Amino acid sequence: MVERISAFDRRAGGVAVAAWSVVLLVLVSFGLTVATVQAGARTDQETAAARTVVRDAREVQAVLLDAETGQRGYLITQDRSFLEPYATADARLAQALASLEAASDQLGGVHPGLLEVLARVKLDHLETAVELTKRGRADDAATLVASGAGRRVMDDVRDEAARVIADAAQIADAGATRSVRLRALATTTGALSVLSVLALVVLLLRHQTRLEREQAAAELEAREAVGRLERLSTQDALTGLMLRRPAEEELARALARSRRDGTGLAVVLCDVDRFTELNSRLGSGGGDAVLVAAVQALTAMTGAADLLARAGPDEILLVVEPVASVADAEQIARRVAQAVELDVEVDGQTVATSASVGLVVVGLGVDPPGPAPGVPATTAQVLSAADEATNGAKQAGGRRVHLFDPATDVVRGAHYRIVGELRQALEDPAAGGLWVAYQPLVDLVDDQVFAFEALVRWEHPDRGPLPPGQFVPHVEASELIVGLDRHVLRTATHQVAHWNADRRRRGLPPLRVSVNCAPRTLADPGLVSTVKDALAESGLAPTSLVLEITESAVVQATRVVADRLATLVDLGVTIALDDFGTGYSSLSYLTHLPIGMIKIDRSLVQDLGSSAADEAVVSAISSLARRLGQVVLAEGVEDQTQLDRAMALGCRFAQGYHLGRPAPARELALVAVPLAVPHVRAG
Repeated sequence: MVERISAFDRRAGGVAVAAWSVVLLVLVSFGLTVATVQAGARTDQETAAARTVVRDAREVQAVLLDAETGQRGYLITQDRSFLEPYATADARLAQALASLEAASDQLGGVHPGLLEVLARVKLDHLETAVELTKRGRADDAATLVASGAGRRVMDDVRDEAARVIADAAQIADAGATRSVRLRALATTTGALSVLSVLALVVLLLRHQTRLEREQAAAELEAREAVGRLERLSTQDALTGLMLRRPAEEELARALARSRRDGTGLAVVLCDVDRFTELNSRLGSGGGDAVLVAAVQALTAMTGAADLLARAGPDEILLVVEPVASVADAEQIARRVAQAVELDVEVDGQTVATSASVGLVVVGLGVDPPGPAPGVPATTAQVLSAADEATNGAKQAGGRRVHLFDPATDVVRGAHYRIVGELRQALEDPAAGGLWVAYQPLVDLVDDQVFAFEALVRWEHPDRGPLPPGQFVPHVEASELIVGLDRHVLRTATHQVAHWNADRRRRGLPPLRVSVNCAPRTLADPGLVSTVKDALAESGLAPTSLVLEITESAVVQATRVVADRLATLVDLGVTIALDDFGTGYSSLSYLTHLPIGMIKIDRSLVQDLGSSAADEAVVSAISSLARRLGQVVLAEGVEDQTQLDRAMALGCRFAQGYHLGRPAPARELALVAVPLAVPHVRAG
């Protein structure tokens, strides 16, 4: 098909060249036609102006001759009736000269200035003789006329008028000649354009004939290409397995069959142990090699009717139907765990692999009929249950199988319900009740709000508003936290970018927004791309974004994660260490990781003013941060005493209920974009 397309492209290229040549020729013809029309119009204007010049030049002579005739009659007879042509000569001459000058300007090459001067001299000469006669000095007047000066001036007027008329005629003739030439060229080009269009039509008809001959084969190969693209959209490029979205659709159909037929269904989720560590130690190529080896082993043990899919970066989903008993399902899960216990060669190293396997059994009396707490019913709930079972296997040390059983594990069932419902809510956050609250962060030096922390809130469709403590820990224990953090990041960057646009118009400095980044999100290879996309889509400056990581995430930080943080800092993003002082990390991380802000945990802030030990710790942290070029923020400030002591101990920034509670964006409009500079410490 590539060869056929190439041949078609070559022919199409030739047709395109011919078509563009014809278009160019038509454009040239059109341009010449327009030029011809314009030249014709210009010629008409020049002809009309030339006629006006001839008429006005002759009118100047006629006016002077009429005035001279009247003057001679008056000089001879002393009859004033002869002065009538003379009396109107001045006005007639002015009108003729004005018209002559305007027409000459249109022609551009005619200069009637000398004619005007001579005409005025002649008229003045006539006027002198008339005035002498009126004063009784007829003899002097006769002597003046007899001197011949007036006749000589009149001869000069005739000569200059003839020159002006000749110049005008020459310009008009040149314009007419130019117009004729352009018409001839336009006619020739037009004829060539017609011939070229006819040739192009013939060429297109021949090309159409060839195209029709190839169309059937091309359509067949196009359908095959579409089929390949459809397979690519449903298959993982690395492993060849089905991707998660189409796998969810297949699982939904399997669940429907299980309910309809009353048969058992085994959902097995295999999570490769220490996959993040493998990627950090061996690079992404090492992790890919391990995953491919695991898929090959699982493919060899599964049947043709079983569903095998890649559910996540390090997760493989297996759905087997039907199963006769829970024991059979557990046997399948154990075989999965055994199959991925491999020795994989990666760049000359032997890597031993294992997996944490979660098992969910649907039907067979494991899930009682009717709605019950913790019972998997929908596709999302089954997958969440499988994820929870996998986490149970990991928490038990990995390399084992964990059966999800809501009947005996109420806590895990509650977790499963929350995660399943939250998974559905993330598909449509607005309808699912997810929204973002913003808590002010205050600069204690100038007493102004300089940032907001974005905090997720959930207005559950059935149970109403849920406190963060009832759902955040559950989602942080699942892969959903990555999607939830991404949602909060995008929402918050858009909101603060909108506020900053309003602040910029008021001449106020930009706000910053602080967004939490859970350990799983921090370990996500797509974190940097997610941040870049959020900044690009919202228009928020990277320097206005702060990502908060926890001390527990710092403890788990690998070299890859440290490099990821450095990349974000290079973009202009600030990294803040949240809940500092809870005892999980070493101070060495403050020097090894690109931390720009330290947020002192509320447990150290709540007793400021009454606990000398806590004040000593806060003072030491502030002093160390200053030496490392980091800023310090006190969290959980709830009264003025805590605020004053935090500031005295070196905390530049603070947040807490004393300074502002988390609220929806619409309630913080005047805080984010004040009409006047507010004083925020009033509580």
